[in-house]
Amino acid sequence: MFENSIVVAFSIERSFWTFGVMCSTLVLWIKFFD
Repeated sequence: MFENSIVVAFSIERSFWTFGVMCSTLVLWIKFFD
């Protein structure tokens, strides 16, 4: 039970990281081509 919640929390954190990196890359591309 405890290990399972750790895995879930880690997956959520990783999704947020991926989402943040994608957003940052998008912003950088927009600034680069502006």
